[in-house]
Amino acid sequence: MGVEERDREKDKWACIDYIVKRTVKFRERKATLLDKIDEITLNPVVNLAIAFVLLYSIFISFLRIGHIFLTEGLIGKYIFAQQTFYDVWIHRIFDNTPLYEILVGNTNQGYLYSFGLLTTGLYIALGVVLPAIFIFYAWLTILEDIGYLPRLTMLADTVLSKIGMSGTAIVPTILGIGCNVPGMAASRIMDGSRQRFILATVLAIAVPCTAQLSVAFRVIGGMFGLKYLFFLFLILIFLYGIIGLVLDKLMGGKSSRLSEELIAEIPPYRRPMLRNTLSKLGMRMRSFFFGALPWVIVGVLIVNVLYLSGVLDILETLIGPFLTFWLGIPEEMVGALIIGFLRKDVAIAFFALIPDLTAWQALTGVVILMIYFPCVATFVIMLKELGLLNMLKSTALMLVVAFVVGGALHGFSLLFEIF
Repeated sequence: MGVEERDREKDKWACIDYIVKRTVKFRERKATLLDKIDEITLNPVVNLAIAFVLLYSIFISFLRIGHIFLTEGLIGKYIFAQQTFYDVWIHRIFDNTPLYEILVGNTNQGYLYSFGLLTTGLYIALGVVLPAIFIFYAWLTILEDIGYLPRLTMLADTVLSKIGMSGTAIVPTILGIGCNVPGMAASRIMDGSRQRFILATVLAIAVPCTAQLSVAFRVIGGMFGLKYLFFLFLILIFLYGIIGLVLDKLMGGKSSRLSEELIAEIPPYRRPMLRNTLSKLGMRMRSFFFGALPWVIVGVLIVNVLYLSGVLDILETLIGPFLTFWLGIPEEMVGALIIGFLRKDVAIAFFALIPDLTAWQALTGVVILMIYFPCVATFVIMLKELGLLNMLKSTALMLVVAFVVGGALHGFSLLFEIF
């Protein structure tokens, strides 16, 4: 740079300084209550404590509010307790026909386990999945509107950066807990194909959707107690971390993360506007109601048709011996694992019908169902986001992880007999 260029640069900055002094007034600003809260919650220790409190609150909401809609609550008391429709009209028209089995099923085990289109299909859709999705999306919308999610992103970056992802991955992960489809679609916000592949794979394997979790709460928690739900979450969190860590090492590790540091704007806390919050909540619920909920009912229908046609019996005969040997599960559970390729939530509900099922067998079955193939819609999004080759790689990894984890759980139970 020559002398004339340096002089012009000095004159330019002198002009800028003159304009700023004439037009901008600086004054001391007192910190508001929100500013003080913001400063406190940016502390990693405080932020971590808040995150745990929020997770616990969401968990309790699932248990308390979700219970209102189940057998002892609104759905069971005011809808399925009124058996006139089934016992009079449907029974009179379709009695002793295959169509009656498809529409109603065997109600001796209750409507959750009768596997009829108008019983189990509606019960799981309206009484189990929909309330759980509403609770989750309500929490997500409120946390988003008050400005907490960006702070959670910065907190998560400390941990997720160790397993090959930036803190941004926490947002698709949270969305994936609601429904894997928007969670998988949100993986596009990650920097680079490497992070997208790691996130998409751990989402497909270790992040079950609320539809699965709500039925698992009902079956595992209701039959064997909350401690087995704790074991389930512990296993999924471990898989999320270990799979991310292994993929990170295989795909370059620290050297590949040098250009992927997280830089994010932290907005101020703000009071949510009720109208905006309800609008976003309604939009998310409509999207789930019309996009995902019908597949729950369709899944029940397909399962019933496969059962009545004898296809499930044939598949159980072919692969049942290997699965029972390797996973340590009863033969009756093999059919549920096959059903899981279509609807995992329906398959988990099927576990309650298996006689003499132990807590360890139920836990093993639920873990296997949650970590192998996701739903068809999620597969479509994976293909779109990852491409065919990477989707096939991720799918192969799902199968390997499912059989390794299933065999490990079986071996662990045999060695230590802790259940």
